[in-house]
Amino acid sequence: MPITGPSSWLSTIDEFSAHWVQVNAALTAPLVLTTAYAVATLGTARTTLSTSMTTLSTGINDRQIAEATVVQSEATARGKIGDFNRAVRAFLGTTAYAPALGEVPAKGAAQGKYEKAMDDTSSLWVKINSVTLPTFTPPLVLRGGYTQGSFGTLVSSLKVAYTTATAAGRNEKVQLELRNAAFDVIRPRLVEYRKAVIASFAPGSPLVLSLPKLYPPSGTTPDAVSAAGLWDAVAGKAKLQWSASEEPELAHYSIRFCAGTTYRAENEQVAGLAEPGTLMFETEAGL
Repeated sequence: MPITGPSSWLSTIDEFSAHWVQVNAALTAPLVLTTAYAVATLGTARTTLSTSMTTLSTGINDRQIAEATVVQSEATARGKIGDFNRAVRAFLGTTAYAPALGEVPAKGAAQGKYEKAMDDTSSLWVKINSVTLPTFTPPLVLRGGYTQGSFGTLVSSLKVAYTTATAAGRNEKVQLELRNAAFDVIRPRLVEYRKAVIASFAPGSPLVLSLPKLYPPSGTTPDAVSAAGLWDAVAGKAKLQWSASEEPELAHYSIRFCAGTTYRAENEQVAGLAEPGTLMFETEAGL
């Protein structure tokens, strides 16, 4: 399977390794590339790459969890700031505290706007709780018995969530580069291997004709097909259906996924392969 992205790296390396074993069986002495690079060396490099890919997947999950925590905490903060503003207008509308109210940050607003809105609310809430007015006796408690102390805890947890999400995002980028670096040392060896086999056997030899391709020839990758999916709650899987490819020499359909709300080709993984004529696939990959 030629390389069509990171999701095909391991399978391509496996094809080269299997072919290399066949070549060694056909030669008097095993085929060894420059700097004593043998088929076992390729196997070790593949293990390193596979480990890097697993670590990256963990990093992606960590980022997604951290970002989801931020989204949930921001939603709670928006609600509580809104409740606070309404309570101040209702119970202290004629005081100087009402004009001092800040705006509720919009969904998806920048981190800085959330932090400013939360700090402003906390500061004003503390001030309100420290004074006694003719028409109001502190402390100010929101509906459901929600106190300033509870809001302070929310503020602290959201700021920690921001830090965690930032660190997780940075870690994912580092792991992505490490994964890419692990493959970058393998790629030239696969090129070198192809040249070595062509030099070691006569033209037209079965081992030359069966050489794995590193990349698909130009114009041989079919256009992607249109797909649609739905969640089957009973089966606990996604059901995918797609239109038939018009490519007469189609080898297979590759079903790929990328966890998270944004599809990133650099992070995609193969959920499975489907033979020509198959137009449906069920999977729980990434779900």
